[in-house]
Amino acid sequence: MKRVLFACALLCWPLSVQAEDSLKLHVALAAYMAAHGADLSTTMYCLGAQTCREVNPVFAPLTRQPFVAGATKMGVAALSSWLLLRAHQRHPTLTFWLAVGGATVTSAVAVHNMTSGRHQ
Repeated sequence: MKRVLFACALLCWPLSVQAEDSLKLHVALAAYMAAHGADLSTTMYCLGAQTCREVNPVFAPLTRQPFVAGATKMGVAALSSWLLLRAHQRHPTLTFWLAVGGATVTSAVAVHNMTSGRHQ
């Protein structure tokens, strides 16, 4: 096991020098993607339990087909993450805070979805 970890560390060592500046961004983007997954999961769960309704007029028609809703939601999240990565070279601080803000807002929506069924 130690040899595997050592090999992984050796393979990642050249990347770590380049990625030091963007490590915070990658963590923020991972949180952003996880928050979108949580939002999708909680939205589809409460829609299935009929304890909430989708208020986004663009996304609402897609919720009738869970596969399409999931692919669309996560596709948009992946595209926005990719755009943030591309913009990071020019605006590193701005892109970091946009990712943190997106993760925070989307997490709040997921928590709201999770607790909305408890009030009814």
